[in-house]
Amino acid sequence: MKRSKSPGNWLKVGIVVLLLSILALTVYNLYPESRLSKNAVIDRLVVYKSKRTLLAYARGNYSNPTRSHSVDSP
Repeated sequence: MKRSKSPGNWLKVGIVVLLLSILALTVYNLYPESRLSKNAVIDRLVVYKSKRTLLAYARGNYSNPTRSHSVDSP
């Protein structure tokens, strides 16, 4: 196996990997989370204070956990 002596090839590969990583993170952050419908009636709320998450149950099904944004630190 020959090793490339040209640093330009490694630089191009690094730039492509960096751009693909940025693109993947952008798409992931823009993908919307599933939410409860507007007509859903919440039966129960469960709060995990140590994990800072809130679960909303509607008819026994829970939505994705949401992270609570509190100003006070634990």
